[in-house]
Amino acid sequence: MTIEEAAQLVIQAGAYTEGGDVFILDMGEPVRVIDIANQMVRLLGRGKDIEIRVTGLRPGEKLEERLSFQSEEMLPTPHPKINKAVHDFDLPRDFEAQVDALIEAAVADDGDDIRGLLSGLLPSYQPGAVKEEKDMEDSSLKPVLKIVK
Repeated sequence: MTIEEAAQLVIQAGAYTEGGDVFILDMGEPVRVIDIANQMVRLLGRGKDIEIRVTGLRPGEKLEERLSFQSEEMLPTPHPKINKAVHDFDLPRDFEAQVDALIEAAVADDGDDIRGLLSGLLPSYQPGAVKEEKDMEDSSLKPVLKIVK
């Protein structure tokens, strides 16, 4: 999807909002990063003198991006590539106090407290779901690329 196509979908989604809505845009099939890198090298016409190295994930990077939670329902809109996400989630009564505590934990760089507070605020949060960089060393999935001239 081009930037222009994505911008048009965002503008059109804005026409459907009633305030506070979350829309999920259908941007087509996912594309592998290695395929994009190979295509860029091929389009440059310099396939033999440009090396592509797969280097792995950097801290904080993810293998995939989830656009919605399993608990969310996707409702259609008049546009076939725009869906409205509807969730069954109520904010806790002490939401602001919990956010303040989360900010304090972040300032103190207290990872255990941060994970605990996030688990309380977001029932779908799974602290162990993201693999650490050291765990990726043994994995065959190493999606980050470096193009070397």
